[in-house]
Amino acid sequence: MDAVTLERTLAELRPLVVGRYLSKPRLAGGTALAFDVQGSRDRWLWLDAGRATAGVYWLPRDVARSLAEHSPLAVPGRSRQALLHLRKHLDGARVAALARVAGERSVVVETGDARLTLRLGGSAPALS
Repeated sequence: MDAVTLERTLAELRPLVVGRYLSKPRLAGGTALAFDVQGSRDRWLWLDAGRATAGVYWLPRDVARSLAEHSPLAVPGRSRQALLHLRKHLDGARVAALARVAGERSVVVETGDARLTLRLGGSAPALS
């Protein structure tokens, strides 16, 4: 995902996500994380750090469930530990900002007490 596409995607997502509460973080395969967003019963916020699929997506719930269930990647132990940490800090958190880091292909989801960063570029995309 190039910088222009990323910026336009974030511009579309901001009104749908900022000011709303994240809930039920769940792993979707070994590289993606999905959230329910308050006020949107039929869509999930999907953050993917896979090499070929890295990006931020606003997916219909049934599509997201299907992708998560049919993921060929096993969930490594570190991902499960990260999920517990994310549940502790992001479950029920209100999104304060959704932004791109200037000059980078990185997305930052900020809440009152936590910050989640998705790095899309580089040799290894990452979610931290």
